[in-house]
Amino acid sequence: MLYFVALMTLVALVNLIFTMGVVRRLREHTQLINDRLHDAVVPPPTGKVAHDFTVDTIDGTTVSRTSLNSPLVAGFFTPQCKACVIQASEFIDYAATVPGGRDSVVAVISGTGPEAEEYAAQFADVAHVVVEEPFGPVQLAFSVDGYPAFAAVTRHGAVTFSGREVRDLPTTVSA
Repeated sequence: MLYFVALMTLVALVNLIFTMGVVRRLREHTQLINDRLHDAVVPPPTGKVAHDFTVDTIDGTTVSRTSLNSPLVAGFFTPQCKACVIQASEFIDYAATVPGGRDSVVAVISGTGPEAEEYAAQFADVAHVVVEEPFGPVQLAFSVDGYPAFAAVTRHGAVTFSGREVRDLPTTVSA
C-alpha cells in the first residue's frame, strides 16, 4: 500500500510539472501572438491624402474633413483593443494641447452598441467623437485597418504623420 501511495504521489508530481510547463509555453505563445497582431497594425500612410468624409458625432454635430480646423489630429480606437485602452488616456492628454482645441481633433471609435458609446464618451471634452462600424467612412478616408492609429493632417488633407503610439505624434502639428 505504501508503494502505491508513493507511486501515485510521483505520478501527481510529474503531472504537475508537465502542466506548469504547458501553461508557461501557452503564455509565451500568447505574448508572441499579441506582438504579431500589434505589428500588423497599419496606421494611415504618411503622404496619403485623406478622402473627404461627412459623419455625425456623438453629440449630433455633422463634421467633415474640411469643416474641422487645420491642422487636424485624428485618433482611431476600438473598445476591444488593449493597446487602445492604454493609448486613450495619452491621446486625451495630447488632444488637450492641440492648437485649435476640440475643433482640430477627431477621435474615431470603431464599434457599435453601448460598449462603443461608453468608450467614446471619454474623448468628448477634447475631440469631436465619431462612433462608426468597422471600416466606416472616416476609417476608410484615412485607410485605417488597425488600432490604435493616429494621424496629423494638413488643411489639404495630406497626412503629415501617422503612427501607432501617441508619444510619436508631433509636438506641434503643421498646417
